[in-house]
Amino acid sequence: MFEMIKADLARFAEESDGGSRFRILVRGLLSQGFQAILVYRFFRWCYLHHIPTQPFRFLIERLTEIMTGISIPAEAEIGKGLRIHHFGGIIFHSHVKMGEHCTIYHEVTLGDKGGWGEPPRVGNNVLIGTGAKVLGEIIIGDNVLIGANAVVTRSVPDNAIVVGIPAKIVGENRKKSATEQPIRKIHVMQGRSTYTTGGGPDKTVLLIAEKADPEKFNIVLMYMRGASDHEFQIARWARERGLTIHEVIEHSKLDLDNLRQIQRLIRENRIDIFHARDYKTCFIGYLLSKINRRMKLVFTAHGWIVDSPKMKLYTWLNFVSLRSYHKIIAVSEATKQLMINAGIPGDKIVVVYNAIDVESWTRKNVDSTLRAEVGIPLTSKIVGIVGRLRYEKDIPTTLKVAQQVIRERSDTYFLLIGDGPDKEEAEKTVQQMGLAEKIRFLGFRKDALNIYAALDVFASTSLTEGTPNTVLEALAMEVPVIHTAVGGVPEMIQDG
Repeated sequence: MFEMIKADLARFAEESDGGSRFRILVRGLLSQGFQAILVYRFFRWCYLHHIPTQPFRFLIERLTEIMTGISIPAEAEIGKGLRIHHFGGIIFHSHVKMGEHCTIYHEVTLGDKGGWGEPPRVGNNVLIGTGAKVLGEIIIGDNVLIGANAVVTRSVPDNAIVVGIPAKIVGENRKKSATEQPIRKIHVMQGRSTYTTGGGPDKTVLLIAEKADPEKFNIVLMYMRGASDHEFQIARWARERGLTIHEVIEHSKLDLDNLRQIQRLIRENRIDIFHARDYKTCFIGYLLSKINRRMKLVFTAHGWIVDSPKMKLYTWLNFVSLRSYHKIIAVSEATKQLMINAGIPGDKIVVVYNAIDVESWTRKNVDSTLRAEVGIPLTSKIVGIVGRLRYEKDIPTTLKVAQQVIRERSDTYFLLIGDGPDKEEAEKTVQQMGLAEKIRFLGFRKDALNIYAALDVFASTSLTEGTPNTVLEALAMEVPVIHTAVGGVPEMIQDG
């Protein structure tokens, strides 16, 4: 019901070329046509849900007819976006069927032929002029204009202009129908909180912003980062792609000024959809939705990790916030199931796998210089581990596997590409193993194509994953993948 009413009210915004929502609402409430539509929408909803309203409905409908001169029975089927101009003399038969975005002027009748037969079926985007009568079991096509005082007793095809008594086709309506009108650009804020070089989700965010159709979408990148994070790279990468990025600097864990900054961005960019990508931005979206009531909320769960008291708290906040979210995206069926098990309604969740631009990830024309750079013989094999070096990647297990493989195949080298909080400890472990020559830490690298093109095998011992971008990249680069069967990985690669 409310979606219908919003669409009806939106017709006033179209006519006034915008204006504040309050001003548009006042215009609608002062319009007798909209008053009659409101009464119809309410009782239509009750009728469809089998809620008894008599004799209350009879009294209100009669009062509405007296005050507005408009009679719309609840049994009539009328699509959204109806606009009724002026006062009086408008009669809808109780069996009328009318499409969306129709316009009706005063003294119009939509009825049967003198008490027998059925009333007309009216298509979408039909305008019925002052005093017109549309009678009988006929079909009025889409995008039809019916002139003032016309009497229509025969069906009318799409895009026709009819006038006269009886009505005849006199031309073609070349004005675009509502469904053909240019679509209003949708303003989407991609919200993300991360540090230094980020991770797989940031590749996805930047790719979406880069590939989105600018005629249809305005993507606003909002990144939160700590004030002390001087190695934050994502802003630079965004600008290298020609993207605008808004950095929100966090000076403390609870910096209320961040909320004010994000709210200002939402207001200035007229954000329609807030797309949160992590726990923090999910909670912020939830809070700011209380101010921005029309803003839709979307959350993408790139993973669902509950491995510490801190993460349990974040997950609980996430769970509370997601009650207000309109749609939740899981990057794998496994992630979706984890969320359902955590108590999130399954009907809110849709699976959308991560994606990469495969044309950008190909061995074609890539002559890797990595072997020469790090001094690995051409006859040796290289196993690559690409990603942030942190707890969920289980680097200790990676090193144990590497030690065993090197013991059996001494011509094998392991390259760990990426930074993270576990890097220093891992380097110490490798030194203690006496394998610093065979297990190399290359840190964060920008030359991903050069890296993948040099690998013989991509490997990961992750404890948890969504659908890792690194696996997609390795597969696109024709590199065999060995990975723990966690998260959405079994949905991406075939064992054996």
